Amino acid sequence: MKVVDGHKRENIHFRWTKNLKPIEYIDSNETFRIKIPDSSTDQIKEYFTDDDAKNMDASMLDAAVGPFFVNNAEPGDTLKVTINNLETGNFGWSQTLHNFGLLSEEFSDELIIWEIRNNKIRSRRKNFLEDMSFDARPFLGIIGTAPQSGEFPMIPPQSFGGNMDNRHLKKGSVLYLPVNVSGALISFADPHALQGDGEVTGTAVETSCEAEITVEVIKNTKTDYPRIVSYENDNISGKFVNTMGINNNIYEAAKIAVREMIKYLENRGFKRDEAYILCSIIGNLKISEIVDVPNFVVTLSMPEL
Repeated sequence: MKVVDGHKRENIHFRWTKNLKPIEYIDSNETFRIKIPDSSTDQIKEYFTDDDAKNMDASMLDAAVGPFFVNNAEPGDTLKVTINNLETGNFGWSQTLHNFGLLSEEFSDELIIWEIRNNKIRSRRKNFLEDMSFDARPFLGIIGTAPQSGEFPMIPPQSFGGNMDNRHLKKGSVLYLPVNVSGALISFADPHALQGDGEVTGTAVETSCEAEITVEVIKNTKTDYPRIVSYENDNISGKFVNTMGINNNIYEAAKIAVREMIKYLENRGFKRDEAYILCSIIGNLKISEIVDVPNFVVTLSMPEL
């Protein structure tokens, strides 16, 4: 099995473009492993204080491991990405920032270091949530393919994926992404040990991870926006379909998520009006990401029928 080390500078990038040189070539249905740095790209250490964090180089944030060239993937195809396993690092971090996050103007800069051990997360900061622990629920904040044209920063998310910060991108989940260029040029980044919908401070429990991924090319099946199939949502067992709307207007993002679910259900044999009613009676519309302005991610989650 191929293993790619994203802690090496030659294996990461900081923009979305079709002009990047692939770091590895993989076949459809091939499984590989990736070592992925945290969103600071290894800048934050587990002994850091608030002052240490102020010296971070913002141009180094959210480095993506890739791109991977998927053989036989061509524009108009869909890339099926299965997350087989995620193993986090032994520490993580969160921040409140004066210039980023939903309530940034109300908070100063503060760094929280977390210990991650035996699937439990605990604060290492004195007098900060000292008596609490949280179950780790790791996922990948960034998975994306290359755009057909143009060049985009790592933030915000786009129709080809990218910085979606959708907590359903966890072990066992399957992500469907558009193929816009030959080889798809897929990349991975931004592991989280735990995050709530919205990621309101702008950070989750940021950590490093080692991921095991399988990709498959689905020929001649066009995808316009990312779609996730997950197995257990909010502690409810079963198979769930999660469609996403990505837009700079949160209301329009919600509309896109609903339309994408209607298209999915129509392809399953439901009439359009039936699909719309199903979205209303068993679909759950959630804000997955609200801070990576100017684009927001809204997810419609529904049990698979």
